[in-house]
Amino acid sequence: NNYAFCVLGLTLELAVFAPDGVQRAASYITEHYAEPLQLASLASLASLSPFYFSRQFAKEIGMTPHQYLIATRLSAARFLLLTTRLSVKEIAFQTGFSDENAFCICFKKHEGVTPTGYRKQQASTQ
Repeated sequence: NNYAFCVLGLTLELAVFAPDGVQRAASYITEHYAEPLQLASLASLASLSPFYFSRQFAKEIGMTPHQYLIATRLSAARFLLLTTRLSVKEIAFQTGFSDENAFCICFKKHEGVTPTGYRKQQASTQ
């Protein structure tokens, strides 16, 4: 998971300016994005109720905790697609998605192309 820190530099910079509890939760997401994460657990890291935590997180970070988690997972997935020969299925599981299909749907929704298409597209531009 160390590669997440260099890949997610922008995300981490955003989190640095957030209040301590929100920053702590954002850092936790960045470090544990491949694990199942629950809103209640993240809220407890910030010592806030889940509802208030979600509002504060979005206010300070600019996206909801779930959006931040998905952005973090997709950032790591893009990195792995470009720098490894891992299969799409392996990348899906290594980045915290429950299955390959969910990963592919999410990736295409956010990137406009499938993971395999992204890998081929990036390879052809280098």
